[in-house]
Amino acid sequence: MRSLGRYLYEPDPAVVHAGLLAEVAEEVHGGPVDTDGPLLTADAPHRTPFATAHRVTDVLRGEDGAEDRGEDLRDLLRRALSGGRGVARIVVASPGLDVDPEEFAQHLAPGDPDAPTLFLTRTDGGPAAVTVQRVPEATATPASAGSGT
Repeated sequence: MRSLGRYLYEPDPAVVHAGLLAEVAEEVHGGPVDTDGPLLTADAPHRTPFATAHRVTDVLRGEDGAEDRGEDLRDLLRRALSGGRGVARIVVASPGLDVDPEEFAQHLAPGDPDAPTLFLTRTDGGPAAVTVQRVPEATATPASAGSGT
């Protein structure tokens, strides 16, 4: 588990099913956000055919232990969505988080190509609502480039 970086990676479902998250994490010079979830994080954008890169634009942290209390998670989502701008989708990315994104369907703006995505995930600091914007592929660094840390 790694502290949330400036970029969030959403692996292709085939990568998750094949058990190749560690390999993709290495490719993007990152690590897992949650030990049980599929999201990866890194400090720089890297192009990879195996995951979609997103720039983290906002993080709203919940109370430690809130992942066990569904109402607290719903409150976290309400606060994250209170800015008035819709999101393209809401993704519950960590297993066991007791919240249904469909409860918040009125906040979706699926026709807006610039609308952000909201991920609800566990982090090293507890549950978090992470708002992200997809990174255009042209601005990401090829995964083989960089410092190779």
